[in-house]
Amino acid sequence: MAVTVEDLSAGLARVCARAGLGALSLAPQRLTGGAVMESSRFSAGGSDYVLRRAPSLAFMEGRPYGHAVEAALIEAARAKSVTAPEVVAVLEEADGLGSGFVMRALPGTADPKVILGCDDPDGLLRGIARDLARIHRLRQADVPDGVPVMDYRAAIAD
Repeated sequence: MAVTVEDLSAGLARVCARAGLGALSLAPQRLTGGAVMESSRFSAGGSDYVLRRAPSLAFMEGRPYGHAVEAALIEAARAKSVTAPEVVAVLEEADGLGSGFVMRALPGTADPKVILGCDDPDGLLRGIARDLARIHRLRQADVPDGVPVMDYRAAIAD
């Protein structure tokens, strides 16, 4: 679902009003990175946010789960102290933006040159390892319904 910046701004204004985020104060800027989803950064009510959305509704067909479940999974991971952005709204049909969600923006960059040149690479690696360990400690009861659960024995035997 290709949308213009004006359409995106209008849809985000509806999301922000519904979620109580305040008025849109900085128009959405498309972010680089991400293999298949679209991401845009914007500001509302004095805070920065990121919209993550599918390029079309057809793109979401046949996927193991949708954005509402993905957003709930992110929140479940946050509840177990995984470093992840807070999801503040899941898109609704009336927003006119398709499938996706809005989350608070975290500081940082996706630029590998900046990441590799950081002041504390060991600290960065420790943080990544800590979060990966926390993700792997999530149990089925910790994640929302709709997340497929792999039968590890069957997968290994396969």
